[in-house]
Amino acid sequence: MEKEEFLKHMNLFGENYSPLFSNLNDLEKKQYIGKTENKVCRFCALDETETTFNTVAHAIPECLGNKTIICLDECDSCNKKFAEKLENHLAAITLQYRTINMIEGKKKIPSYQTQDNKAKINVENTENRFFKIIAREDSNFIKLDEKNKSIRMEYDLPSHIPSAAYKTLVKMSLSIMPHEELNNFKLMNNWIQEEDHSKSFMNPLNVLMTFIPGINPLKETIVFLFKKHSDNVQYPECTFILAFGNVMYQIIVPTDKEIKQGQSTKTILKFLSPFEMNWMLGKPTHKMLDWSQRTKLKGHKESMEFSYGEIQHLDPNSIKL
Repeated sequence: MEKEEFLKHMNLFGENYSPLFSNLNDLEKKQYIGKTENKVCRFCALDETETTFNTVAHAIPECLGNKTIICLDECDSCNKKFAEKLENHLAAITLQYRTINMIEGKKKIPSYQTQDNKAKINVENTENRFFKIIAREDSNFIKLDEKNKSIRMEYDLPSHIPSAAYKTLVKMSLSIMPHEELNNFKLMNNWIQEEDHSKSFMNPLNVLMTFIPGINPLKETIVFLFKKHSDNVQYPECTFILAFGNVMYQIIVPTDKEIKQGQSTKTILKFLSPFEMNWMLGKPTHKMLDWSQRTKLKGHKESMEFSYGEIQHLDPNSIKL
């Protein structure tokens, strides 16, 4: 993308949106959301006389690399429920990206292994950004193009409910939302707390995904929450962006007013990363994903392609999968 086109698009974004939250300016600084005393849970509205606030609640899940954005006004019960009922679905969708980009979660960088146990990816050296792909000859996991030095991986996503993964993104947006704005999103708050994911709320559940070529070009996990300040009815009132490794997700977070007026699926105004301009590893790609499915998705295959420097042939007898 040419610089002029990039600036024109970002000017359009700035003409319509203002930031409500971002950690971009200081990615290593701890940011605490909410009050340290007289706490009231922003999700269930219970106070310290009715519930506890002992667990460190990460506004963005630790599995996505967040160590710094902490939500002080998320109670222990809500934290446990979201971790068990929502976050594992987004973790399943993002597993391959977290492995390839060496995103360290709560304990370690996750490994990836195919469901037929014929191939796996292990991180060998985080400092030099080195990981190892091991695949049996009868595995369909990788396809080599030795002429162009590229590898195409076809991987199986762990089973998950796409709509629950979307809820997780909404939960993140409400976790970093300024308290004075939360009253505009009561319906979304009620929806993410509904444990029955088969219940429809809005359709489609569109997620704009940007894929940036390379291994971990985004060194830290970055989030943005924007509120519309213009009168342009084409665009939604609020949009949330999550970026880590080499992927970026952007969703609409509809207000109660938009939902009641049947305007919960407006046009997403794309937020561009700096990698759009002259990125040495190639142009980022964009695609709209539909996470509307409300039942468990099993055996879903996706693919990823990247370049390699060299191939080392190993003795099969020395390899354990």
